[in-house]
Amino acid sequence: MVPEPGQQLRNTLGNADAGPSQVKQIVEIARLHGIKLPRAQYAKSRQAPSGIEHTDITFSFVAAYPRTRDFVEDVLRALPNASVDRLSFERDQAQGADTEVTLRLTLWRWPAAPQLAVKR
Repeated sequence: MVPEPGQQLRNTLGNADAGPSQVKQIVEIARLHGIKLPRAQYAKSRQAPSGIEHTDITFSFVAAYPRTRDFVEDVLRALPNASVDRLSFERDQAQGADTEVTLRLTLWRWPAAPQLAVKR
């Protein structure tokens, strides 16, 4: 059966109600990799013509590079509607194992269906 045009995109993006559970999933994936996410900034917006919603999330944390790489890979595998928009590392000393990481993810979601008014 051939999917209707755009259905694969809708299936990948999920719906607007999934946002909070996906953030919890990101935090859990970080925990499994031994990474604490003490700070995060969120910004929600919508693409004008399509109505596709997205939440930009910026996490700042300290972790070793291999842990960070594995964490980001697992997030992208678990959430096909996520994109990495920025990933930067800063280290004070060349010999230090841990780096200060800034990770900006975007969670893309299909807009919620409009609520129809019910007349009584």
